[in-house]
Amino acid sequence: MHEVDWRDAKPHYSQFSPDIAQFEYLEAATLLSLQSRLTQALQWLMSSSCSTRCLSVMSADLPHYLNAYRDELTAQCPSSPVLIGEAVTESTLFGFAYDANKNVTASKKKSGLLHQANGGVLILKVADVLQQPRVWVRLKQFLSTGKLAWQTARPDQITELPDERLDVRLVLVGDRQWLADFETNEPDLYDGLSAYAEYEQDIELNANNITPYFSWLKGILTTLTTLSVTDSAWFVYSKQARAKAKTSYACHYALFGINNYWLNR
Repeated sequence: MHEVDWRDAKPHYSQFSPDIAQFEYLEAATLLSLQSRLTQALQWLMSSSCSTRCLSVMSADLPHYLNAYRDELTAQCPSSPVLIGEAVTESTLFGFAYDANKNVTASKKKSGLLHQANGGVLILKVADVLQQPRVWVRLKQFLSTGKLAWQTARPDQITELPDERLDVRLVLVGDRQWLADFETNEPDLYDGLSAYAEYEQDIELNANNITPYFSWLKGILTTLTTLSVTDSAWFVYSKQARAKAKTSYACHYALFGINNYWLNR
């Protein structure tokens, strides 16, 4: 066993003190400002070279995460619709046809979220998809063919309305457990159906990224908490430092989280 001095087992953050002193003068950054690989994946999804219509993102599915993905995609493609599906059902997602005067072939159509997002992106929670098996069956068919079949509102009716071709990219968001369940139910998920990306949880702080990190932290504080920006920097910073120190033995680097969960711990 290698014996170390107790001072070496305690993380040292004094080198960042000058940056902390400048915290109140920094410009607040967005939630995705430190997520270069994730933003590149979103950009690739919207490019003509993308080989899939779907991107599965391992991330919290809380509203501010979904809103951040929507804002990033909107910034990349301002003229394309970017929608978030909240508590979706089969009918709200795919729409439906309903009979007019008993003439099924002349059914009227009610568009769903997929129709509304035509030419753009639809962001869904993996939890909503998995909890409704028929939703994934129909989504999978759409991802494979690019066509969406109309179904009537009543299961005892049929319609002869032709399938509708739609150009929609999907972003499916779920945490580690939801995505694990998703992959278990769909072993071929990443074999052409969907690409994968994730919201990275930690960053190794150094002199090159400490300022962007504090800009990100300021953005979190100003949008998601009631803490005073001028008084909260060292409070939050030291709170996370203590939490990391408890779980890191002989820590020789500053590994900090870049999600907002620890703010509420």
